[in-house]
Order: sequence, then structure tokens, then C-alpha cells
Amino acid sequence: MIHCKIFSRILFLTLFILSGAIVSCSNEEDDAKVEEIIFTNIHNGKLKLNEGEDFKLEYIIKPTELQDVADIAWETTDKSVARVRNGKITAEGEGTATISAYAGNAKASVTVTVYPQSVTSFSIPSYINAYIDNRVKVEVTNIEPEYGSISTIEWKIADESIATFEIEDGELYVTALKNGTTTLTGIAENCKKSCNIVVKEFIPAKSITVTLGKTTIETKKTTTVSATVSPNNASIKDVKWSFSPASYVEFDESTNTIKGIKAGTVTVTATSINDESVSGSATLTITPAQLNLDLQKDASDKVSTYYNIICPDKSVGKFNSTIEFTLTDLNDPEADLSNAVWKSSNENIATVSNGVVTAKGHGYADISATINNTTVKARVRSVKSSSFDFSVSKSSYSNVAVSSLESPSPRIVGFYYDETFKNDDEIYLDTFWEFVGQSFSALSSDASKISITNTGERSVLMLIGDAPGSATITITPKYGKTKTISAKMALGSLSFIKYGSDTPFATVTNGGSLTVKYDSNTYVYRNVGTTYDPETSELLTDTSVGYNISWSSDNSSRQHPFYGDRLFYSGTYNNLTTGNFGTFKCNLIIEL
Repeated sequence: MIHCKIFSRILFLTLFILSGAIVSCSNEEDDAKVEEIIFTNIHNGKLKLNEGEDFKLEYIIKPTELQDVADIAWETTDKSVARVRNGKITAEGEGTATISAYAGNAKASVTVTVYPQSVTSFSIPSYINAYIDNRVKVEVTNIEPEYGSISTIEWKIADESIATFEIEDGELYVTALKNGTTTLTGIAENCKKSCNIVVKEFIPAKSITVTLGKTTIETKKTTTVSATVSPNNASIKDVKWSFSPASYVEFDESTNTIKGIKAGTVTVTATSINDESVSGSATLTITPAQLNLDLQKDASDKVSTYYNIICPDKSVGKFNSTIEFTLTDLNDPEADLSNAVWKSSNENIATVSNGVVTAKGHGYADISATINNTTVKARVRSVKSSSFDFSVSKSSYSNVAVSSLESPSPRIVGFYYDETFKNDDEIYLDTFWEFVGQSFSALSSDASKISITNTGERSVLMLIGDAPGSATITITPKYGKTKTISAKMALGSLSFIKYGSDTPFATVTNGGSLTVKYDSNTYVYRNVGTTYDPETSELLTDTSVGYNISWSSDNSSRQHPFYGDRLFYSGTYNNLTTGNFGTFKCNLIIEL
């Protein structure tokens, strides 16, 4: 049993096919019923057209009910004279052709005569070289009107024993007969032009020499080429060029310039256009272009282009474990360099694959890319956190003496560095500060003697001498080894200066002692330079002490001390008497 849907589809297709057959048969039957085709815009079955002119045939069909259904077939007896398409006739060239229309057994025809359109204006060369027994085409240009026929121009040759002319397929030719010169003249409605015809004996080319401007060029470079035809008086010296392999070069015929496209050897051949048996050749060698290679990093890389620093475990600051180089020819940024060979000078430090460098160890590795015998290199530096050290140095402010009213505060500067790269000309001490981006912590073993303050600069600490004594400063960086610094607060010297003068009378230096008496109290500076009593210093700066201060010293520097505007003292010590005003200065230092 056939499913009803399938049956309906089969029935539909069958009816469709049958209906098509019926329509086809109906068209053929209609055509067979055509009794007559009549051209309504043609008289006497003849039509005259000018070359280039169009004409649309109009017709009726009998019986008239077939006018819109009958199929008309069109035909021409000579397409070079007239063409027809759907009743439209186009005049192609001078002559006569018959255009016919068919439908069933009915036929209608018209004889079309195409006349050349008269030329009113034209141009020809001023002279032509021709060779005996050769025919030369004369270029007739700037013809007005556009479809004008040169056959309507009156042509004459002054001496037909030297040359003759003929028009063939709408073209003008001159045939040379013997040596000499004659004149070809054309006369149109409003125009007259002449051309000198110089007839010579034809001298064939015997040989061709090919000369290259350069016999060797690089790809993408150019050289000129020329051909010398022998004998020198050969009638035709024009040549055609060929190259083998042709794909290795590009040739600019207007400038006779050859451009190298592919490295290899190319045979350059010039052949006479008149005789293919006459030719000459030369060999051009094309070498790979001299590259101007550059290894460039991605502009978005976090690490400075100049340093190329990587870290195998990403344990140090912002340093990545990989870095990618792009190989570029600066002379030709679009050059295909995909065949470059990449190498690392030390694969224990870093490996490379297609420009991607991967950190493996600690130290230097030179990455190279080589193509077409040209190599370019870039140095990478692979660092590890365990390889970092922390360098401490004193700044220019260290160990500078200050007065007893101030606290000495030398500056110390710290830098991360890697001993392997310590003498690297491209890396500066602050390179790792910049990219590691981490500070350090510092601790004093006795902050009551020497305390620490951060200056706000990431690599600078300041030590403050708060009291005589010593302390150990421990500096712990995030990367690298812990550093310790010994610091000591001491009195450097005591100077005695005459009032109104900057010149000291004398100075009690390191190791000496000084005794200062104030009323009933006696204060002793012992071992000057190693001990210091800030309370006594404050008393010495008290301007209210008046005349009651006396002093003595156990070394050779003896004068009356007083830090302030006045000191009234009368007395004699060691045969030195003074009643003058004077000042006293106490210089303190921190020794590192």
C-alpha cells in the first residue's frame, strides 16, 4: 500500500511534467501556424546604412493572434557587413548582407547595403621607413567622425614605382618596391595629410649582444639591460625579451629594468622581432638580499627593552619567565623571515623557540636569529631571588660633624644587585630597584643610642645619634641576604673660639678630657671623642652661668669654653691669661 502523501507527490510531479510537454508542443504548433512575416518599416526589401549605424526592424505576424507568441529566428549572410539581434541591425563594414527572419515555414528578408561613413578629419605619421618587398601598416588616427571609413579618404602615392598602397579590412598598407623616397597623401572632406615613405634595402640582423648593468643583484634590487644588434645598419633592431626562469624576475619594458624576485641564476635573452633565429643572452645572478635584521620586543613587555631580564620562577619582582622577540628586516618590514634559525648561546641559562625565550638558570645568554647568512643577536639576563645581594653604602652626608645642639644623622643607601651582573654596562644599580619594586626593613639593636628613620626614598635610611654609644643596624631586604652595619655615636672634638672671631684658640681632640666647673658642681668630659653627656652640654649652653664657670684640661688645648654669647673669666692657667669674650663648639659624629 502506497502512503497517501507519497502518492500525492508522485501525482503532482507527473502532472507538472505532462503540462510542460503540452506547453512545448503548443509553442511548436503556434510557430507552424505562422503564415507570413511582414517588415513594416522597410520598402522594396532594401535598407541602406552607414558604417556604425543601427536600425531596428519592425514586423507583424499573420495570423495576428500569433503576434506575441510566435518565436522569431534571425540570420545574417555576412557578419562583417551587418549583424542582427532580436531584429536590431548593426552596420559593421562596407558591403551587402541579407538579414532574414524565420517562424515556422514563414520567412521575411531585407538586403542591407552598408556604405562607408565619410571621414572629415584624420592624422597619419610624417614619415615611414619601409624595406623592399615588405608591406608596412600606416597608422591612421584621430578619425572624425568616430565611425568614418578610411576608404572614403582619397589616397595617392607620388611615385608608384617606389611604393604602392592598399586598404584591407579597414586598414591602410604600403608595399615597398625599390629604393627611394616618395610621398603618400590622403585627402578628406576638410583635411589633407602627407607622409614621406623612405624605402631601403632590407638588411637582416645577424647577431645580438645582451649587456647587463650588473651581472649580480640582490633580491628586491634592480639592474638595467640593453641589446646591441649587429650589423649596426640592420634594418630592424627591435628585440623581444625573455627570461628563464621567468618567475625569478620582473621586467619593466618601458625602462628595460630587471628586478630580482627570487635568488638563483637567470638567463636573459633578446630575440630579433623579425627573425627568431637571431638572439643573444646573458646570465644574471640573483643573491639573497642583504638583510638589516633587528630583534624587537613587544611594546607591552613589562621589562625594559634594553635589559631583557627574565626570571625562571617569577620570584623576583616584575620579571617574567619568558620574553618574546620578533625578527624584522628594517629594509623590508614585510619580508618573510619565518625560516630563521634561532639559537641560545647557553641553554642552561635560557632556551629559545621561534623567538620565545624561556628562562632556565642564572646568568647571561645570547639569543641569535640567522637567515640568509645574516645573524642578529640580543642578550638576555636570567635572575633568581637567591642570587640577589643587598649593597649598603654611605652617602655624602655620613660622618659629618655637627654642633652639640644637633644630632648627627648620616644617610645610608642600599641597592639590590646581582653579583653576576655587577659589571654589566647596561644595568645600573637602581635597575633592580625599579623593577623589583620592593623596599627593605631595618632594625637598630639599641634605638636609645642610635635610631633609624626612613627618608621617604625607597633606598635611603637615616641614622639618628640620640646618645653616645654603639648599635648594630640589621637590614633585611625581600630578596637577597641580610646585612648588618655597626654604628657608633661619639664626640669628635671641642673647639674654643675667641669671641668675635672664627679662629679657634685650640681644640680638645679625641682621647683628651675636659673639666668644666659651674658653681659648686664640676662636670668632666673624659676621653673626648668617646663620651658625651648631653645634660652637661645643655648647661654649657646656658647663658645665665655668668662669671662662675671655670675649666681645666689635661691636654695641650686650653682655653675658656662657653657655647653662647658670653663667658667672663679671670684667672691664669698654664701661663695663659684671658679676660676676653669667647665661644665653645662641641662637634659630634656617628662612625660607621
